Amino acid sequence: MTAASLGSLDTNCEQKLVERILASKHFIKAPLLSAFLAYVCRRALEDGAVRIAEQEIGVHVFDRKQGYNSKEDNIVRNYARQLRKRLDEYYSTDGLGESLRIEIPKGGYIPLFRLNRGPEIDPEIHLELTADGERSRPPRTASWKAAGGGHLRIAAATVVVCSLLAWIVAIFLNQHPKSPPRNGTEMHQLWTQLFASNKNTLIVPADTAYVMLQELKGKSFSLAEYASWSSVDQPKSGLISDLKNRRYTSVVDVEAVSQLQHLPEAIPDRCLIRAARSLTIEDLKDANIILLGSVYSIPWVEVFQKNLNFKFVYRPAEKRSWIENRNPAPGEPATYTNNWNGLSEKAYAVVAYIPNLNNTGHVLLVEGLDGAGTEAAINMLLRKGGLSEVLKNAHNPDGTIGSFEVLLESTSLNSRATGVRVVAERKPS
Repeated sequence: MTAASLGSLDTNCEQKLVERILASKHFIKAPLLSAFLAYVCRRALEDGAVRIAEQEIGVHVFDRKQGYNSKEDNIVRNYARQLRKRLDEYYSTDGLGESLRIEIPKGGYIPLFRLNRGPEIDPEIHLELTADGERSRPPRTASWKAAGGGHLRIAAATVVVCSLLAWIVAIFLNQHPKSPPRNGTEMHQLWTQLFASNKNTLIVPADTAYVMLQELKGKSFSLAEYASWSSVDQPKSGLISDLKNRRYTSVVDVEAVSQLQHLPEAIPDRCLIRAARSLTIEDLKDANIILLGSVYSIPWVEVFQKNLNFKFVYRPAEKRSWIENRNPAPGEPATYTNNWNGLSEKAYAVVAYIPNLNNTGHVLLVEGLDGAGTEAAINMLLRKGGLSEVLKNAHNPDGTIGSFEVLLESTSLNSRATGVRVVAERKPS
């Protein structure tokens, strides 16, 4: 008999599980935990690794130098504890219905895939092949693919597909009727301009699959490459292909879309949810648009970024990102970078209000260097008072709100924003 290791078998179900976990609220705003989980799962599922050294993770996930002393620097062990806890939280809430479970056993970093509340499936398990090369029927304890694979595929196709956002938001709106308009406020004027009765307003949540793809591949893609993926007729199976062709977003973005559609100024018949994969250049010319993410999660932002002062720069291969301040005012730095000290994070975001490409409507960019930054910017826009002072400075003589850019700094604890303040303002030319 010939033996075949799990690494050579179809791992489609495991990869889809990893995608769902990374897109969940427990991981979407925790970039280091997400990178940790994605890395060890890729090494196990795609590379067939049977051992992953602590130092390897330190170098590839946490940017430590080759040969660093892992006995003195325990960052991997600390994050491994957090990762195990975060996985437990996922399976006690969003993942209750999962057929398959991921565990990172103490004392090692190879992920184990097992039936949820069932026996473990070790990555080193071997399944026998018959003489004609076909797999023999696996033992009953390892039959999770046959028992749960169909349910996993259904879940992946229904729970996180962005086209279902409209249905989810409709439920929110039915449960929470609109409050009366806040006449006379600057924020009311801004929302009135964005939600017009004679023009569609497109709300575009972040493309979580695109973010994960860049992290896994260690590279960014051009807008032309991104726009071409939806034209693929028969995508191959596998994690990379799925990330290129599926529409995923986060629970945080679903909540943001719901809040925007719940605004008293929103016009239901004109307010539409649009996946970033479905946007076209014609949309950018003619519609009012709200983009909930930077160029790293919505590549169409690239079209507008060239005319703005604050430019987002991402280097996935180097695990670096920053906001470039193209024309610093006195006392301003030339770059702004998120700063993580192990307990809290200082994160940056930009809110920009500019014309669409044909100058017939408006575009609102809500961009964060990471998910926590974007959420902080959304909260700033939606809270009472919000950016009222900034909007007063952007008033046109006719009383309308003109173009503006504002750089925000937030402090987040455990990936949750705890404070937001304005650190710089600009009026785009």
